[in-house]
Amino acid sequence: MKDLEKIRNLVGDITPEQLVYVDCAVTGDIGAFMPIAGQCHYATSPEHTHPGWSFIVSFDSYCRTKVGETIYDSIPSTVFVLPPYIPHQELPSDIVSRYIAVMIDTGFLNRQLARYTKSTKDLHTAMICRSTQRLIDELKEFMTEYEEAAPGYESLLDASALKITHLLIRQLLDIKPTAEAITHRMSVNKALEFLNEHYGEKISVNDLASAANCSVSHFFRIFKDETGLSPSDYIMQVRLDYAKRMLRVDDKTVTQIALGCGFNSSSYFSHCFTRTFQISPSDFRKSLDIA
Repeated sequence: MKDLEKIRNLVGDITPEQLVYVDCAVTGDIGAFMPIAGQCHYATSPEHTHPGWSFIVSFDSYCRTKVGETIYDSIPSTVFVLPPYIPHQELPSDIVSRYIAVMIDTGFLNRQLARYTKSTKDLHTAMICRSTQRLIDELKEFMTEYEEAAPGYESLLDASALKITHLLIRQLLDIKPTAEAITHRMSVNKALEFLNEHYGEKISVNDLASAANCSVSHFFRIFKDETGLSPSDYIMQVRLDYAKRMLRVDDKTVTQIALGCGFNSSSYFSHCFTRTFQISPSDFRKSLDIA
């Protein structure tokens, strides 16, 4: 498995088999781990620990984490903090929770906190803050860059790792942007939560605007400002991302995956997938078998 030792330096004595349902991206300083079709088998191990600091960016309320005798339920659009070597367990569940676990090396985290005249002593177990769309977008970019591994990607990953860490620190220390920007991001986050829950259904821009409690025209503007994409383009991106993950680990046919991800037909899905990733869904699945 790629970069297994780097993963172990942050996560612990994990095996490739325990990560079979997890998308990973890692540098020497941070790692990002996202369950895609099942729970991480290391995360569900009782009383396991991590050498690095854990920051759990939650997208739903289905994850339950036991720390000591206390059980914490995940809260959408928040970040949950867990220091190194604290025994805990993600409780087994039939529902796969959507989150990204960010693991950060203690030394690296302390060096960045020093810029705010703080240290890891100012962070504590079960500390929680709101996540932001900037953070989520940066994590997605980090994971995409790692997966594509184009020339120069190591440098871009290091830069992204630094940005992710500072975005987390600023949220934890409550360093806020302007009130209007916060309001806009909260509205967009509501729409994205709705999208991630209903991406397999027929969704319109009106539906997202309604979830954000905005007029369509206002929603279109703030959504484009926050994400860099139109709502329609973002819906397509989310559906294709989910489909790509399912092609990796699911035994369903391409048609079943297409319909399950909100596409009206397998031919339209194949056209969109090929246009975006420069490879057909069938060939992408075959390439995984070769690898």
